[in-house]
Amino acid sequence: MEVRTSIGQQHTVIGKIPYTLHEIEKEIWKSLVLGAERGRDGFHTFVIGNRTDDGVDQRTVVLREVEPKENQIFCHSDARSTKMADLKKYPQVSLLFYDAQRKFQLRMQALASVYESDYNADRHWVRTRLSSRKCYLTTLPPGAFLEMPSDSIPEEFLGRDPYMEESEKGQENFALITFQITRIDWLYLSSQGHRRALFQYDESGGFEANWLNP
Repeated sequence: MEVRTSIGQQHTVIGKIPYTLHEIEKEIWKSLVLGAERGRDGFHTFVIGNRTDDGVDQRTVVLREVEPKENQIFCHSDARSTKMADLKKYPQVSLLFYDAQRKFQLRMQALASVYESDYNADRHWVRTRLSSRKCYLTTLPPGAFLEMPSDSIPEEFLGRDPYMEESEKGQENFALITFQITRIDWLYLSSQGHRRALFQYDESGGFEANWLNP
């Protein structure tokens, strides 16, 4: 059983409900799980900020899975994308979530791990919908120059999703990215006064929590 520590147990009120730091941390992970499950949820997409040889880069990706007990979140990527090489070389990343309905912002620090053609990637591939698999059947890698917008899509898939057997070829271009969360900066925006807290995770899975001045 993991041991978690917390500093400062004073509560804050959100929507007339009092929350302690521990309760806020639980609510964060609960919200992330819902974000992975619901396509219209505010946390269904998030921004990755990462280092490159030329500086820094950012992109929006879809949240695919969450493991609260392991402090991990997952997304999918085309293995041919330039970000794959960047993440392998510079695994320290910044992640940004914002839910306008909840008025929650999450800024995370994490370590990225890339998986291609192994059990971890295969486990996600088998759950990928045909409409999503179509993205991995493009003939050119992400970022390649095109004469026309549809040039990279095989003609047989224009206007339709691939059949299951046709989609399997896309697996060679599929990759899984795992983010091991090391720090979460939580911000709740309110006209009655913003609230902010910091959660820093250790290798055992425990965390230290503190209130911050917004």
